[in-house]
Amino acid sequence: YSKTNKIDQNLNSNSFYLIWKNFGIGQYSQLYKLTSSNNLYEVSSSSLDLSYTIGSKFSFTIGKGVVYSGKGNIYFYDSNQVKTEQVQGQSSFGIIGFELGVIELLFGKRDDKINYSEFESVLNEEKKLNLEYKLDLSQWFFGLGLSF
Repeated sequence: YSKTNKIDQNLNSNSFYLIWKNFGIGQYSQLYKLTSSNNLYEVSSSSLDLSYTIGSKFSFTIGKGVVYSGKGNIYFYDSNQVKTEQVQGQSSFGIIGFELGVIELLFGKRDDKINYSEFESVLNEEKKLNLEYKLDLSQWFFGLGLSF
């Protein structure tokens, strides 16, 4: 779980992974909010992640993720809103782990490239807009794992 707050940006994310015999599968979800001078952007996505880990006491994990669902909302200053559920994207990540008994300390970096498209107006749902919102995120993270 992570939470990042800046003056005009918020990012909340969580992930869950299982690693068995070097191969891992997991799920990653995030909610990103950006406030500009005239608009509020609120987008979410969920990814299915696959990974490969080498090492035991000291480990290194690399992985790729594919976005399988998400939503995008843009709220304009004039009370108009557009929304979409057409989301595509991918991610790459690397994690270093240090095992201390049954606890593992994790440190890593994740890069996400996500594209939201086919927005429609909330006021007129038949009106499709030729609008895209691209999100390129990089984040460092710390975490804990359990070894068994």
